[in-house]
Amino acid sequence: IGPSGVLAWTSDVAVCTAAEDQQKPKIASDGAGGAIVVWYDHRNNTGYNSGFAVYAQRIDANGATKWAQNGVPIATTDNPQNPFNEIIPDGAGGAIIVWQDYRSGAWQIYAQRINSAGTVQWVSNGIRVSKTAASYQYIARPVSDGAGGAIIAPCLMFSGAQHRRAEEAMRLYAGVFPDGRIDSVERYVYVSTISVYADLSVARDESGPLATLEDETTEEIGGGTYGALKALCERRVT
Repeated sequence: IGPSGVLAWTSDVAVCTAAEDQQKPKIASDGAGGAIVVWYDHRNNTGYNSGFAVYAQRIDANGATKWAQNGVPIATTDNPQNPFNEIIPDGAGGAIIVWQDYRSGAWQIYAQRINSAGTVQWVSNGIRVSKTAASYQYIARPVSDGAGGAIIAPCLMFSGAQHRRAEEAMRLYAGVFPDGRIDSVERYVYVSTISVYADLSVARDESGPLATLEDETTEEIGGGTYGALKALCERRVT
């Protein structure tokens, strides 16, 4: 659709007509009036926990698909890839794609770069962004580093005794260079909530006392332990 609201193409464009479901599309500019679309694809359905894949397609400014019919495979390992795909332009007509992947036996964040011709630039089925497998990782948010790479900041869900894993999990945040090399950053922003305070019934500021646990080795996460475990996480990484 043009800036005046007029449809630029004479008909809708079929991005993918492969068998089974295609879901959760995300889109990024190709820098030339067209777009690159990434989606969650179930064409290779072989059961409940397999056959989930990530595919991408480029559409030019005239509405013509430019890559292989029904898209280019980004990740097709025989393990689920979740439909939490994200995509950003790479500044050279291609894109960097990020998704949640279960190939390691836990939900981890993977990434792939694809060029303007539809050729993947990093290792087959993508690179693992994280340097730890200690936590559930989801909803990665990539931003461009201005040099053809990306900075990727996933959300984390710690399992078990959170504070004992916090320091390792903070190493997850990473920069991805244009050639696919991973470089962890040295500084982190740890976002907290009011649940870390000992008394939620009174006004609080940063000088207020924090929640504590009688047993800091507890593995239980619930209403009585959540805030205190978060406070222990902060203490470990600050």
